[in-house]
Amino acid sequence: GSAFVEVTSQDGQTTNTYTVQFSRKSPALIQVLFENLPETVTEDDITELFVKGMMEDGKTIDGSSASVTYEVADGEDGGHAQIRDGKLYAYDSGTVTITATMTYKGTSCKAEPVSVEILENTAQKEVQSFEKVHVRAKKGIIPDLPAKITVYYNTGLPRSLDVTWDPVGEEIYASEGRFQVSGTVEGITQRPVAVIDMVDIGAAQN
Repeated sequence: GSAFVEVTSQDGQTTNTYTVQFSRKSPALIQVLFENLPETVTEDDITELFVKGMMEDGKTIDGSSASVTYEVADGEDGGHAQIRDGKLYAYDSGTVTITATMTYKGTSCKAEPVSVEILENTAQKEVQSFEKVHVRAKKGIIPDLPAKITVYYNTGLPRSLDVTWDPVGEEIYASEGRFQVSGTVEGITQRPVAVIDMVDIGAAQN
């Protein structure tokens, strides 16, 4: 808004009128809180995360009117989770710690860290498949195979697990052609397969 102020000189002969403009400062973000976050979840659960921001004037805002980022830290007891697209993916039993940062009109505020316990999922799971591994390498050079592979089950979330590949003999990497190498994942009887294309130097550069 605005106001008019008249100023008269001490002798009363001169009067000046001034316009004063008033601007109201927008209330600032002062606190961020998690909403409806469960204390416990179970392995393979997917939980959507929500936070609310508290403003100086007592009003609240949510993620629809502010930018929100989440972070999760695994626990020393083996708890493991990931956050993607505002959702918590619970992978391994144990404790994880979640934090959230909300940014509103240039002001950022961080929520107090919250611990969530992931309980063991006792349901029986069967391996359905492995991710496809396809490697292209130069003839004469031992192909570099991944140290982890994604395992898909009939229920629950996929897992990225360590894999040990069978030795790649010189007769494979010394020749051109397509070959297959099997791997072993601890605790799983099925074996993943990697497809290897050995090509000559010229072909690999094209």
